[in-house]
Amino acid sequence: MHIIHQQAKLLWTWFRTSSKIKKIPVPLPREAVHTKTFPSALVPSETFCRHCPEHTMLSEPALITSKAKIVSLTDVFEGISLYTKWCYKCGLVYRYQEWSDGVHNFDNHTLLSIHLCLFLQNSLQTHQAVGSVVEVPEKTSGKRFPSAQKILQAYMTFEALCDHSYTFACVSCGYHPVTVVMDLHKKGVFSMPVSDIEEPPADFDGRVNAEEFWQKVQMEVISRGLVQQGKPLCHPWIGPHTRSGNVVFNTEYQKMHSPHSPVEELELTVTEDRLTDDLFKVKMADLRSLCGQCGVDPRGSRMDIVSRLQQEMKNRDSYDKVFSQIWGASGGWAVVTCPCAVVYAVKFNIRAESPRDYADILLSFKHFPNITLYDSAPGLATHTNQRVPQTFWPHGGRLCEATDGNIAQAAKGELKVNLPWLKHKVPDPDGHPLTGSSAHYALYDRFHEDNTKDKRDVLRKVELCPEICGWVNSQTAEQLFSGMRRNNHFLNMMTPSSHVFLMRNILHHYNCLKNAAVMDNLKKTLGQEHDMSVLRRLWCLLILENKSLDRHGQVFANWTAECQTMLNGNYTPVFRLKRRRNQESETLCADDHNYAKATEAQIEVQRIPPILQIPWGVLQAVLQEVVLAQGDSAYLTLALTCKYFKDIVSDPLFRKKTHFAWLDGEINWAKFSQSFKAENRIPFAVVICSSCNRQYKDCVGFTGNGRRGEYPRYYCDAIPGHCPECQ
Repeated sequence: MHIIHQQAKLLWTWFRTSSKIKKIPVPLPREAVHTKTFPSALVPSETFCRHCPEHTMLSEPALITSKAKIVSLTDVFEGISLYTKWCYKCGLVYRYQEWSDGVHNFDNHTLLSIHLCLFLQNSLQTHQAVGSVVEVPEKTSGKRFPSAQKILQAYMTFEALCDHSYTFACVSCGYHPVTVVMDLHKKGVFSMPVSDIEEPPADFDGRVNAEEFWQKVQMEVISRGLVQQGKPLCHPWIGPHTRSGNVVFNTEYQKMHSPHSPVEELELTVTEDRLTDDLFKVKMADLRSLCGQCGVDPRGSRMDIVSRLQQEMKNRDSYDKVFSQIWGASGGWAVVTCPCAVVYAVKFNIRAESPRDYADILLSFKHFPNITLYDSAPGLATHTNQRVPQTFWPHGGRLCEATDGNIAQAAKGELKVNLPWLKHKVPDPDGHPLTGSSAHYALYDRFHEDNTKDKRDVLRKVELCPEICGWVNSQTAEQLFSGMRRNNHFLNMMTPSSHVFLMRNILHHYNCLKNAAVMDNLKKTLGQEHDMSVLRRLWCLLILENKSLDRHGQVFANWTAECQTMLNGNYTPVFRLKRRRNQESETLCADDHNYAKATEAQIEVQRIPPILQIPWGVLQAVLQEVVLAQGDSAYLTLALTCKYFKDIVSDPLFRKKTHFAWLDGEINWAKFSQSFKAENRIPFAVVICSSCNRQYKDCVGFTGNGRRGEYPRYYCDAIPGHCPECQ
């Protein structure tokens, strides 16, 4: 028993190690994707143990099997010999996991080609099940492929090892959207026994570590059941830059085993009307069967039965029975999108939908959106304000005060409420970083705005606000669901961990495609379809041409000698942009002229520096150019500029991309072998030298100061923990 436990521990250590050092880069190099020939013997590339602090040398390769299979899109290559190595000291086993050879090792017997993995990735984006996709090449080649379930599991381990950032943010709206659209995909469900739902501890306050939870889900996918995992609740995923931290809210447990407070009664009626509408679509035989489960008289017409069930749904147990019968096993998944249809957050509900689910997400945001569109806006505003008073204000999240005159005017379509901060930033305390306003409104989306029974809710219509009406697409979530419903036939059959992992992964690729389309349109507008540097240069010149940069201008004024001479007036830029003040004054509408004239002085003083108005994706690209121009010293300069710059340059993913951009620009990898590139094109780590106590870049292979135009030097870390000068 002790031996089995020790083997499981070593296996778990390998899975944790592979999830860190065996990350598959995104995007993959072309030569790894389009590999046509595969080696007949696959040996791990490691020479020293990465787990032991002494860097113990590994054993000689040992044969595991000579009957492994490599599955590609067109053929199955059999008779592959697969080897392993192990550490003599700690016993850690190193198995083959080298993506540079164009293959992905699943279980030492089945390997997928990288090209097939990417083909499956794109097939899922077009709502095709993996089983249906694999069936086509199997019949075409005439060879027997592994089972569809095994190929699906192998593909999921490939995605788990990919270096996805799961940013969940829009390049147009930034990390902190002003307007969000929320809805529930009620048919996206998975089956979970009630016994698997663990009760939270007595002192649980609803705060959970989302990053830790999703790492456990990822590790369970990588291990594929070889190591026993726990059964945690499904916690929401919010983009790392959008949420306030790794700890987010998940108070779904409060839906059960608690007395019905006024707020909970409100939550219960949120989906009650929607369930009642769906009951009219159920067959009479199923409807009478449901009556038997709930202890309701099944006699009478459909209207009589629905009326009894509607009254019975006031009881929470009966409500859950009706919910599971009509909508599915779990509570579906709730999403938060921006008006561009990019998903910012997703939460997989175990129980029935409630405003509590969306309040958990919004309260976990670093900056609360100014405008929230939801099909049950009053319930969301009431519940959120009870948890955190004055969250949705003024007027309880309505566009204006609920007086009889305002209600009558809104009902006739004669009331218009302007939100000028959507055009011009205002200096409210604790305001949104883009608008400056601290007002938060809960409004109906266009599809559900007439479902309300409260006459005051006419003041929650989008059409009352000219700045939103006709500009914000309030149906982005519904449009997302229309495509995702085509995935239900295979997603709903998966286990909870597989369902949530693959659903988040599909949404991530969906967001990437949306953002890529926006960037392509931007590049086409600039007249340069294939040169991203033109877009970066345009943004830099826009920054330099504006004078209200505060202290940020000093960083970019010294960016290059060319920019310095341009600021001195001795150089004419390629793109001459109008100054922001002149441009805005020329484009002001006649209706806004009086407002702009009265508040111009205040807005000029309180306005966010233009550099912080740039989408974060573009700002990251600009800061990367600064680091490549100045070298590693720019990390410190930028970090001391402001907290926004510090957040960007402190991100390990930003440093990794910048380091690779420098290496790829200075080194012609085509002159080296693929194994040499895989071994030396690795990110660096900042450590302290054991001899001189100075920080240095620990990166075996090529190293240098990271400045463009300066060729790196090559050294081998013969003495681990010592800088090159102390070797």
